[in-house]
Order: sequence, then structure tokens, then C-alpha cells
Amino acid sequence: MYIIDSEIEYKKCIKNSIFITHAKHVHDIEQAIFFLKNKKNHKATHNCWAYRIGEKIKFFDDNEPYGTAGKQILNAILAHEFDFICILISRWFGGIKLGTKLSKAYFTCTSECLKNGKKSEIEINEILNIKLNISFFKYFSNWLQNNNIKILSKIFEYNMVYITIQIEKTKIYDFRNFEKSLYKK
Repeated sequence: MYIIDSEIEYKKCIKNSIFITHAKHVHDIEQAIFFLKNKKNHKATHNCWAYRIGEKIKFFDDNEPYGTAGKQILNAILAHEFDFICILISRWFGGIKLGTKLSKAYFTCTSECLKNGKKSEIEINEILNIKLNISFFKYFSNWLQNNNIKILSKIFEYNMVYITIQIEKTKIYDFRNFEKSLYKK
């Protein structure tokens, strides 16, 4: 997963239509809305946009045929694995209808914009609370250490251990399989 390091602008002319793409790292929906209001060009024929902020996604076609603009911006965001991002494309119609190439134009402008900017990789982590029989603790903690999973806290109570871990989302599937294997022993 990636975030952009700074605001990006990308311009492209396709069959006399001018597309200006703006991308910005945003932390929440309010920041995305503020960005869209400030970057929207009222002289443009269309101002289409999409954002992804964690699990929150939204797109807007601004009178382009449904799914040809905002949805394509969002598809490019997802394809390039960006998060905490808002992208606005202002389009000035150049007199030539793009037809089936309209979707490709919005996707390509977004993709090129993202490729031209600097990005940083981010780790997506989850916090999990586990209740474990104390007899499994040593084996369990060794597995966590070997898989670079951080133990945030552990509380020993009678014959149980209550553990809080921080784990990358990409490792959760393997962790759940390991956890199931503990109880098969």
C-alpha cells in the first residue's frame, strides 16, 4: 500500500479535450472535501473525482456517462495500491466525443499522475487480542518473533495468557492458520 508524498499535477490532451489531474494525500473525508472544493475548476466541463481513505471510498462522474470517469479514477487508485488519497480530474471538452475511450482516458490520466509523483510505502497493521492457554505461550511467542509480529502487551492470569499483538494485514491469514494449528496439537 502506498501514499503520495506531495501534491501531484498532471496534464494531458486527448482528441482536443484537456485533462488536468490533481492528486493529494488526505487523512480524512473533511480534508478530501476541502481539497476538492479548492481544486475544482468552475470553467471546466467536468470535475470528476475519487478518494480512498482506508475503507472509505467514493467517486463522482460530474455528468460524464456513469462509470466512465470517477469510477475509473478509483479503479486506478486501487490498481496502483494507493490509500489516503483524493484525485480530481478537470476536463475541458474539446469538441470530439471520446466514446469508449473516455473510461481509458480517465484511468490513464490517473495512472500517469500517480506514476509521476513520489510515493511512500505504508504498512497496514491491525491490533489483535488473543486469549491463549499458558502451555502454548512459548511456542506461540517464538512463532510471532520468527514472523516479525510485535507483542504489545501480555498478561498472565491463572493458566491463561492475554496477548495484544500488532500485525500487518498481509500476515493475518498465516497467523489465523497458525492459531488453528495450535489447538490441533
